[in-house]
Amino acid sequence: MTERVEPRVKGGRIALGPTFVARLVPWLKWGAPLLAALFLPVTGLYVGRISGWPWFVSLPLAWCAGWALLALLLLAVLACVHRTTWWDPVAGEVRRGRQHLAVAHVQAVVPDFRPQGVTALEAGEGARRLLIPYSGWDDRSYEGIAEFERRVFAGEGVSRPQLLARDRAARKSWENRALAKKYGMAWRGEFEDPHVFLEAFDARRKQLARRRR
Repeated sequence: MTERVEPRVKGGRIALGPTFVARLVPWLKWGAPLLAALFLPVTGLYVGRISGWPWFVSLPLAWCAGWALLALLLLAVLACVHRTTWWDPVAGEVRRGRQHLAVAHVQAVVPDFRPQGVTALEAGEGARRLLIPYSGWDDRSYEGIAEFERRVFAGEGVSRPQLLARDRAARKSWENRALAKKYGMAWRGEFEDPHVFLEAFDARRKQLARRRR
């Protein structure tokens, strides 16, 4: 059974999409350290020359300095461009920066669970729709959108892990259909089970191999 994903909540408001911290943390944990290590031969040599310290001192210091510089750089960029989308169920309003939209005006949600995806809250005539960038940044980022669908539209509101599993299954089905067509196999409903298809596919390949002999 899939573990329940909880959306990010602050003061009763639910985040739709990623928060500032959610965007920043992966960069601090993975992006900045790896880039700092990539430039280490150059930065380490520079620090060693100007300080005169041995390499086993200058290299760690250069890495730490590079990590801190890259972290501050993204911090400044995110502070300028990122705006968290908050949904207040009590006030019945969705707000992103200066943009705000009454929940009563939302007629549909066009979700996108991809990390770089953009989810749209479609409003009625005379009201602008509200866009949520990076809506599938991680599971908790998307869960707020799924919760919005459940509460506002009484919809299924499928969580991101389930959507990813469905997407993988659909891609696998498409690949298997292409293989079946290539090897002259009539597609059957039971082939949606990858294990059943693999058995039938192996049998078909052996059959064709015997014919070529």
